[in-house]
Amino acid sequence: MLTTYQLCMLMEIGRQWTTDIATLGEHLQTWKVKLSTTKTVSAAFHLNNKEAKCEVKVNFNNETLPFCPEPK
Repeated sequence: MLTTYQLCMLMEIGRQWTTDIATLGEHLQTWKVKLSTTKTVSAAFHLNNKEAKCEVKVNFNNETLPFCPEPK
């Protein structure tokens, strides 16, 4: 079970990743490259296995990227 602090940190991480991927999107648009939102996933790594499976919500162009708890 996650504490309130841990949940707040996960939400903050998601907001920061959303900001970062928006910046990436601006650069991609400059170079006329399109990010494939169907193939792009978010993933988080953590030393505590229980916390590693907690979903981080990341948005790009008003679409939520799917979360992958065990990326390839």
